[in-house]
Amino acid sequence: MLNLSARQANNLQTFDQALGGAKAPAITQSGDYQRPYTVDGVLFADLGSATRRSCDTQFNACAGIVNAAGNNKGSFSVTDCDAQRSACTTGKSQSEDPPSTIGFTENLGPDPQFPDFDLICDA
Repeated sequence: MLNLSARQANNLQTFDQALGGAKAPAITQSGDYQRPYTVDGVLFADLGSATRRSCDTQFNACAGIVNAAGNNKGSFSVTDCDAQRSACTTGKSQSEDPPSTIGFTENLGPDPQFPDFDLICDA
């Protein structure tokens, strides 16, 4: 089965560190050309803003893990979570290079000939 919307589902967040198991949430394409990126359902106009939100969300989860353990997780601290956020927002320690160009897509709705599929237009 052909998946015509797979391009929108790709995670653009390539940062892979996860202190305490707290991963940076996915950054995906929204299909809205004015606000093409989404993190946890929130739309962003540029990849930098979406990346900062993803990294900040990861920081909050990481700090929450440390704080829940009485500010002493043992192997890492809130300071380590902050260093991880800095690395996340600058793109250090990524498993792959971030995409250099991101195309925009628009969902035109169901295909009249194949109603189980939507027509996706690359802009």
